[in-house]
Amino acid sequence: MNGLIISITRVKPSSTMASSRISLWLGKQLQLPVVSTRAELVQVLLEAPRRIPKLIIVNGPLVFCNFDDLIEQVIYRTRNLVYVQNDYAIEVPKSTGNPNQKNRLRAAMYHFKGKLSYWTSVEPTLERAPKTSTLVNWNALTWRPVKDNTVKPVDKRVLYYGAFRKARLPSFDTYFKEHGSRFYLSTTKTGAKQFQERYPALDVGNAVQDVIEEFRGRFAAGLLIADRLSNKVYHCPPNRWYEMLSMGLPVLVDAPCRTTLERAGYVVPESDAVRSPQDILDLLGKPRWLRKLYDTQAQWRRKDPRPTLRRELSLAVKRSGL
Repeated sequence: MNGLIISITRVKPSSTMASSRISLWLGKQLQLPVVSTRAELVQVLLEAPRRIPKLIIVNGPLVFCNFDDLIEQVIYRTRNLVYVQNDYAIEVPKSTGNPNQKNRLRAAMYHFKGKLSYWTSVEPTLERAPKTSTLVNWNALTWRPVKDNTVKPVDKRVLYYGAFRKARLPSFDTYFKEHGSRFYLSTTKTGAKQFQERYPALDVGNAVQDVIEEFRGRFAAGLLIADRLSNKVYHCPPNRWYEMLSMGLPVLVDAPCRTTLERAGYVVPESDAVRSPQDILDLLGKPRWLRKLYDTQAQWRRKDPRPTLRRELSLAVKRSGL
């Protein structure tokens, strides 16, 4: 066996989860097998040679992983370990820490003596292994080709979707507290309860399996906001940015997000950003301006970010010595 990709969360071809997308894409690009269940990993351990030249672990919440003891065994069989990270909110085990961890993956990372690198969309993580790690925009995998939308949206409100994250509360309060009726929000059952309790006027709907297909061209615009840390420290453009572009919606960019987008090549003029619910109310009353914004963003909807991603992967492979 030349190498192996392990996803901490279950990989399904039809899944829209980031970890599934990343794992399957990496498997195809690097021609490596992907495993994501205890049974699959047991089979690998039975059939694989004693040494596995390269091991790639795709991040996921460790609390949901029931085979960390097996990952420990695989880590001890490799001398070249890559950890893939696409979300700062998901723990990335360190190579130093408490040696007496109950979680065996953490313990193995502590004792690992081989070459360790990170392929991450979170820039601060590079500091853990600066010579071997690479900044990789995994969120680019979310983008899909989309034809320009020529049909007027049925719903005149602004779309937002996602979890109820405390790090976004200042932005949520800014936009949803007094003018919640001008937004439609899609979220989980838990998130729905939290949003509705805090913002009674907000119309909250269920989470959907495929946001791009469900919301394509349906709303007047989409709202892009991010966690405070994401706006302060570079984390690559979020999945929501690429998803909303793929939906064929004009994207209203919260002003603090401009720096991240600009670094990635998406220069949003200050005049096109929003800072308050009043900005959004004004824009909703100007359909010609929204259409102009839609036309301005056409270059980004049509630009496939995956060739750049493949170049980043090529550099990452080289730096990691795979």
